[in-house]
Amino acid sequence: MNVWDWSYTAEIMPDLLDGLIVTLRATTLGITIALILGLLLAVARRARSPLLSWPASGFIEFVRSTPLLVQLFFMF
Repeated sequence: MNVWDWSYTAEIMPDLLDGLIVTLRATTLGITIALILGLLLAVARRARSPLLSWPASGFIEFVRSTPLLVQLFFMF
């Protein structure tokens, strides 16, 4: 017994491909932003100046020691 409706799948395929493109763009953008932010924070944390290293260390420790849901509450 086959429950899958292949005609419906063919009908919505353009929408699924559009969703795939949006997902790939969002993933690429997220990875790029995370890489840049991570490199900047790493350089700031390694700096000899406490004005750079302390805030970077505080932010990194906050992100590492709190659940994602708590961080989302802080953002919104």
